[in-house]
Amino acid sequence: MQKFNKTYIDNNNYPIALWKYLQNLCSFVEIELGTDITKLVNKDYFIIGNPFTNNEDCKTVLSNIAQLCGGFAKIGRDNKLYIITLDKETTVEEIDGSNYMENFSKNEEYGEVNSLILRLSQVEGENTTRQDEESITANGLTEITIADNYFLKDQAEREKVIDKLWDKLKGLKYLPFSTTYYGYPYLDTGDYITILDSKDNKYKSYIFNHSFIFNGGFSGKIETKALTKTQTSYKNTNDVKSKFRNVEYKVDKINGTITQIVEQQTETENKLTQTIQDVNSIKQNVTDIIDYKREVEGITEIHLTESGKQDLLKLEVKGNKAYESNLFPSEDLYPSENLEPNMEGSELL
Repeated sequence: MQKFNKTYIDNNNYPIALWKYLQNLCSFVEIELGTDITKLVNKDYFIIGNPFTNNEDCKTVLSNIAQLCGGFAKIGRDNKLYIITLDKETTVEEIDGSNYMENFSKNEEYGEVNSLILRLSQVEGENTTRQDEESITANGLTEITIADNYFLKDQAEREKVIDKLWDKLKGLKYLPFSTTYYGYPYLDTGDYITILDSKDNKYKSYIFNHSFIFNGGFSGKIETKALTKTQTSYKNTNDVKSKFRNVEYKVDKINGTITQIVEQQTETENKLTQTIQDVNSIKQNVTDIIDYKREVEGITEIHLTESGKQDLLKLEVKGNKAYESNLFPSEDLYPSENLEPNMEGSELL
């Protein structure tokens, strides 16, 4: 899996099917894909463009693909990549009380899953949902939420994948448990098993965390916890100089407005922009407030280029020495009364 830590470089021709996108990713990191692509959930979902434009690593790309497939990614014992989904039909092993080295401990059964939500975590009220109302009434709500998947940028894209995800996850249930055993080193993450307690009561569960040692014989520990209610995609970048962007959306259906606040951070600046859109107009209320953080020495000129037509509200030059202000404004730019050459804090208003 370490091979997926490299920065992702897109080399796809769009639109492209999800299965082909995954194959190309494996080729890029020089890992063979072991999963049967004909069995991938949402394998024929078409990706219309590259959403990874912020120096994300390949592991981030892989985790987003695995979410669309309703599973998780792992490297198998043959060093191939597999997308694992949780089988709900056939168990691969039965572990009984005679194999426990320590007491078998269990929690309340998780599930059954009867609600699935796809959403952007910063968008209020814009969820794509599938639910089993009868199951919710009978068993209570067990909900899985997939948030902030890079590919699912809007309602239309979420609708393309949610039904197949729902078919895979609906009804999922298992017993969270932990035990220490001997004799089962071949069990893999994601395996569906039958497990018996000390009174021979049978339960169905999955292998989530498995570690084992060899000291003349194989012994190991299995710990399977309940899924978290929200599965949020990873957002990793390998370049510390790259931009980090936080986008916050607020949807006001009553007043018919969408507000977007975008904050971008780089090594040398913070930038904040707010945009409000209604049925009649788009208003940019907080326009590119930039705080430059670069420390420089020996600079004698500052040039503002390709800035377009803007209202310059404030230009401030600070330092520990006096500056001579040689400003050459255009016919639309006028110095204010506060502009004082040869002062430490000169302003242009």
